[in-house]
Amino acid sequence: MKNKIVALFLAAILVFPNVALARTYHVPIIMYHKVVDICPSTSKKDYAFYITPKLFEAEMRYLRNHGYKTIFMKDAAAAIAAGKNISGNSVVLTFDDGTSDFPETVLPVLKKYNLHATIYVNPGFNGKNDRMTWEDIMALGHSDLVEVAAHTMDHVNLTTVSLDEARSQIEDSKTVIEHLIDKPVVSFAYPFGGHNADLANMVQSLGFTSGVISEQIGEESSSTQFILPRLRIGDTNHIETFIKLLRG
Repeated sequence: MKNKIVALFLAAILVFPNVALARTYHVPIIMYHKVVDICPSTSKKDYAFYITPKLFEAEMRYLRNHGYKTIFMKDAAAAIAAGKNISGNSVVLTFDDGTSDFPETVLPVLKKYNLHATIYVNPGFNGKNDRMTWEDIMALGHSDLVEVAAHTMDHVNLTTVSLDEARSQIEDSKTVIEHLIDKPVVSFAYPFGGHNADLANMVQSLGFTSGVISEQIGEESSSTQFILPRLRIGDTNHIETFIKLLRG
């Protein structure tokens, strides 16, 4: 067993030569998308990513009532990089895409239960369709409960474009958001979970301290901090499922 662990460690170094390996961490990173009421026209695909406001609030109430501590992704990444232990009752709440339900529905619940969340936004879509406006993002940047993070400019699957285009998508989103909120942006999420070794190294080189994917690999991982798995929540889940995910 020991030899197997050593072999895996060496393999990781070969695959990700320029990315610092994170120590095994023990904090669930929960992934949400939209918090909206499900209607008959909601597609099966969206149904797996959406969650109703009622169920979302039940989950947040559970966190508060059971003593969970919500931390920003940037703080979890800092602890992982330093090899520090993360409290066993900590959890990271993340939201992808920057849709308008976040300031309208999610933020009031976070305030009600005094919980923290990291939201990954695509500034290229600001104010379009169901996305937040520039004003929304600036306001969130001043909230003590929200970390505003990057998700590329246009929600591009980075594995399908050139490395130059990928760099532009990642770097420009960081620059634009930092200009909006006047704060460093150090957390990144790969759209569609699309990642590889080159992209992980790129994310690190551009000044980010973490990169999260969408695969539900598990709660505990020795992945690099630039390819961190998350636990997806959708309306196909129930509060019992949420509790099981938290407990691993």
